[in-house]
Amino acid sequence: MFKLFGILSVFMMFVLIGIYFSGVLKRRVEIFRQTIIMLDKISNLIKYRSYNVFELCDEIKNDDMLYEMSFVSIERADGIPFSELWNDSVKKWSVPIKNNERDVYLNLGKSLGTTDKEGQISSLLLFETEFEKMLSSAEKEYSEKSKLFRTLGVLAGAFVSIILI
Repeated sequence: MFKLFGILSVFMMFVLIGIYFSGVLKRRVEIFRQTIIMLDKISNLIKYRSYNVFELCDEIKNDDMLYEMSFVSIERADGIPFSELWNDSVKKWSVPIKNNERDVYLNLGKSLGTTDKEGQISSLLLFETEFEKMLSSAEKEYSEKSKLFRTLGVLAGAFVSIILI
């Protein structure tokens, strides 16, 4: 009885690991979707309300639809430029994105608040194009590997369970 329970536990552990890695890929897709929404919102706030960078961050962090954008919880600090605060926040942001993707977020922070309205909006459009490419790549990776991870979890669990029997 205990042996059966142990084998079933091992099997379920491998299945859950496969589901976890599939979920990580799905989360990357959601992060890029929310980033594109965030860029659109920032662009509109700059265009129609002339918000500064700290007001933009307040709007984004208070938007429940953008729950993955937790890195924008940036508070004003005397003497520290916004780009440094942004960089520190992005570097501490614990999400499953690649280093080159994180670099795009870092570059976004360098461009916010540095030019006039039109310059910032143009820059945001370029970043939006870049994030759309990353979204497309993440969706492709999710569709190719998600089922693979779940299947590997089941097969590895079955294999180990058979060996333990």
